Amino acid sequence: MYLGIDLGTSNSAIVGIDSGGIRLFKTDDGKDVLSSMLHFDRRGHMSVGTRAQAQAELAPENVAQGFKRLMGTSSTIELKGAEKTLTPEEASSEIIRQLIRQTTAEAGSVDVEGAIITIPAAFNQMQSEATIRAAREAGLPRVGLLQEPVAAAMAALEGASRRDGRFLVYDLGGGTFDVALVEASGGAVNVIAHEGINMLGGRDFDRSILDSIVRPWLAGKFNLPADASVRPEYRRMFGILRMKVEMAKIELSTRDKAIVFLSEEDARTTDESGAEIYAEVEVTRAQLEGLIADQVSDSIALCRKILTDNGLSQDDIDRIVFIGGPSKMPIIRETVSRELGIPADHKTDPMTAVARGAAIFAESRDWGNPTGQRKSARGTIAVTGKLELKLAFTARTSDENARLRITSDTRGQTYRYQITGPQGFDSGIVNFDGSASLSLPLPHLGAHQFQLSVTDQDGRPACATQTIEFHRSAATAAAIHATQTVSVKVADGPASERRNILVPLISKGTPLPVKGTSAYRLRETLTGGVSSHFDVELFNHAEGVDDPLLNLSIGVFRVHADDILDQGDTLVAGSSIEILWSMDDNGLINCEIAIPDLGIHLDNKSYYVPQANHERFDGDEGGQLASKKLNEAQEALSHARSALGASSELDRMERRLARQQELLDNSTDAEARRSVTEEALHVQQELARLGDAPEHRKAILLEEIDRIEEGAADLIDKIEAETAQRLSILLHSAREELSNGNWKKARDLVEQAHAIFQRALFQQPAFIAAVFENLRDERFSALDKSLHDRLSSEGEAAISNGDVEGLRDVVAQMFGNRMPTEHSSKGVSMLAGLLR
Repeated sequence: MYLGIDLGTSNSAIVGIDSGGIRLFKTDDGKDVLSSMLHFDRRGHMSVGTRAQAQAELAPENVAQGFKRLMGTSSTIELKGAEKTLTPEEASSEIIRQLIRQTTAEAGSVDVEGAIITIPAAFNQMQSEATIRAAREAGLPRVGLLQEPVAAAMAALEGASRRDGRFLVYDLGGGTFDVALVEASGGAVNVIAHEGINMLGGRDFDRSILDSIVRPWLAGKFNLPADASVRPEYRRMFGILRMKVEMAKIELSTRDKAIVFLSEEDARTTDESGAEIYAEVEVTRAQLEGLIADQVSDSIALCRKILTDNGLSQDDIDRIVFIGGPSKMPIIRETVSRELGIPADHKTDPMTAVARGAAIFAESRDWGNPTGQRKSARGTIAVTGKLELKLAFTARTSDENARLRITSDTRGQTYRYQITGPQGFDSGIVNFDGSASLSLPLPHLGAHQFQLSVTDQDGRPACATQTIEFHRSAATAAAIHATQTVSVKVADGPASERRNILVPLISKGTPLPVKGTSAYRLRETLTGGVSSHFDVELFNHAEGVDDPLLNLSIGVFRVHADDILDQGDTLVAGSSIEILWSMDDNGLINCEIAIPDLGIHLDNKSYYVPQANHERFDGDEGGQLASKKLNEAQEALSHARSALGASSELDRMERRLARQQELLDNSTDAEARRSVTEEALHVQQELARLGDAPEHRKAILLEEIDRIEEGAADLIDKIEAETAQRLSILLHSAREELSNGNWKKARDLVEQAHAIFQRALFQQPAFIAAVFENLRDERFSALDKSLHDRLSSEGEAAISNGDVEGLRDVVAQMFGNRMPTEHSSKGVSMLAGLLR
């Protein structure tokens, strides 16, 4: 059996395919989908799905939910009432185990040939790798990944009367949003493009209702502190209210009003005046629509972008396929369809389509390796005998007919062939002159066997009867594409003016699988016996944003000098470093490092640190991390304001950051903090693109020039005259180039000036001390906490002893112990280990 699993934020589903066809395996209580929740009692007993959901209304502190949003991080799930700690991977693994139990409960013991688990198109490399690990921990050794929009598109064609055309897949789940532009031809699905938002889903709508309607109602009725939702004594109550809010939201899909009700008995707490707390809050559909209007608009804007980027209009799209529970909300279906001017598809089940598509895809894979690979759509057979035949045929198709071509060198002799097959098919006896092309009917899904016999003019067999097998599937994926650009961080420019940039290895939209080799140069000499290393850092590269600090690190290859060099031997700066990279059609990247001068090829996974940017969002440090990221975004917005003045786009971003500040103030859960962190990054990326727009480039660069000049003026008595003169020349030239309309040249000059200015700052003892203090205080960004603590002590000792060089060394080591996309609050980052 082949399995398709939709591992969702709020709900999950499993579908199987075997010789009997496609089957949805229901939960123990007969539901199509399993609630993605776990409950543990004090004795360690675990319940899953509906039972866990029921406990969430009684003991939310013992229930794990929403953990899909924490995949690929170092966050943990603390169930304090049950004294239980889980990782997101462990929690996801338990959901997958339960789905497998549903399968065996209905189908008995099954041999799983392979399984496909779906992931959002916006999932990053770390989240994808975590999903694979969770599945294998659950007992699925042969497992692959498929983007949810692709799976939904395949399911949308299953049984469809029309199997051609273009359509949009609008996938709004509990935690993520994806949109895909799909072209179908004869049941073959080709995803032309897709976009996604990693932290936009039904759970965000729930939080909006809680923060904007329920909390103010409670504040008006009871004597509660402003930060009640983060106080331990009220945490349980707000956990229950979140569940009640979700129920009200679902009810509003079919009604105009709903009540968020919590009795005094269930709340079990009092306000600061001793009054028992309850909740009876009316929420209207109009209120909900107003709360989520901006988020719905963001999703529609992404739909428009995907059409515009591909030169299409609404008239080129046949329909919108809605996927995910929240997509059933009237505001979603009606508003999206109306705003885009494209009719909605009401035939596809939004709750189970993704799992069905995943199962269809799983069956199309050859599971000879752990993650599977595409089965060939074409088949060939060489038939030997008195007459030798070559058969070329469509081995796999989603069409109702398959092609067969027969060729042979008949040497002028006369032969005849006959083909018989399912449901009484008989071609009759047909003369054969050495070439024949046929269309054979495939009346149902699954395998079809035809028999070919060839005789000579006397009716004697010219070769053995040959069986040819064809397979008709519900749909096929014409191609799988890379959902994000993967780039490597390198230092670029002259030695005194170097800056970090990203250079793509695999571009978004590249058909998968793909592989290649990219060559770079070592930036600094390595010496055996000396503590040093170089990093090869990989990033998910956002479109139009080349600054590594504004992109997501997905892994690091760290090569230590002592691992490749003997005592005293060197690998000199400028030596060639080759990256041998590949990405399979699961979207998983693999890299190996070659150093030609040493004859070394590094493919040992111990050099790879995939968790180097696994940020932790729980606990005090998680709050500090989210707060820092939000402050960085607000600072970037302030700089943009200084340059551009009044702007509706900046106003919109300011509102987004204000919502994130409110979310951070009123939440302590890791899921909320990750949402804040990602939204802050997205705002900074949008600001970078905004500043790159032709109408804004000049103002943004002039503001940056002013900031560098002001900083240099403060250091005029401390930096070398040659450096000050070089800065002055570069900035003056940049102004002239801007006046002449040469934006690219001006930008290059400003970036050179910025690199020189940063280099000058690093020569100042006071600046090094300030950077150290920031690094010391940002323990949450350290990969190795114990190393951070030791370096903090060494740095403080260096300051006390006036040891500037020792402090520089400590700062360099602290940067090496941080997440690759982290810089200190002084805006400083270390240069990449590779040169372009």
